Amino acid sequence: MSVSVKKNKINEVTKSLYDEANKQAQAKSAFKRKLLERSLMLLALVGTIAVAALFVDVITRMNQSDIPKNVIYGTWVEQKVAHYAKDEFVLSERGVSVSGSIVATDFKFDGNHFEYNAGDKTYRFRMINAENTEMILESDGYYNPLFKLEGSENNALR
Repeated sequence: MSVSVKKNKINEVTKSLYDEANKQAQAKSAFKRKLLERSLMLLALVGTIAVAALFVDVITRMNQSDIPKNVIYGTWVEQKVAHYAKDEFVLSERGVSVSGSIVATDFKFDGNHFEYNAGDKTYRFRMINAENTEMILESDGYYNPLFKLEGSENNALR
């Protein structure tokens, strides 16, 4: 009987060692599985952020498609002011000219806003109609003059 008892004790010790080894192997396997899951989730998150950033870039580029500057070429005259106090300027391929003098050789136009720099001052106008024939000066002052493209009344009849 003593052989049987020793055999049983050896079996118990062996079984407990195998059980412990199995538990360690399962723990390692679970750790590897969790690591893989978290890595895939991180990769999916980074991919989603990258796709969203690219989507925003594409939408921005579509909204800022090239609008030709020549649609606003012409003489712009201030409205609702006495004739002797009217400001006016001319936009052309040469730039922005005021009273016959070129004050800026380049300007920006994105379809909604027209902007140019004269000296250290920036002038920014916002178009107020779809035909790009009226715009208003955006400034910090209390007075924001309205400008209209000279001859635009004829364009409305077409």
